[in-house]
Amino acid sequence: MSCCCSNNSSSHSSSCCCCFCCIVILVVLAVLVVVLVVVVVVVEIVVVIVVIVVGIVGIAVVVVAVVVVVIVVVVVVVVVVVAVVRIVITIIIIVVVVLVLTTAAPATVVVVVVVRYS
Repeated sequence: MSCCCSNNSSSHSSSCCCCFCCIVILVVLAVLVVVLVVVVVVVEIVVVIVVIVVGIVGIAVVVVAVVVVVIVVVVVVVVVVVAVVRIVITIIIIVVVVLVLTTAAPATVVVVVVVRYS
């Protein structure tokens, strides 16, 4: 009988033992291949999950950034509107005071206007 591990063995028992060694080596190699395939699949699943989580976090960051930008724009618009309104009120007060002074109205009217709008 020929042996799968060595060609010069002539006894039946050594041939069986040698073939058993070859089978064990093949089984170990097959198990290693299966383990490697499982590891690769698990790593791919983990990578996909990480990509999905990073995508969701990225979307959340973009949404938060948009909300912050909108809030900043609203605050800036409100500040500008308040400043413009104050400037307009100041101009109106100055015009009223000048008109009152040029028309020789009593001084009490000027005091009332200045105190009321300042």
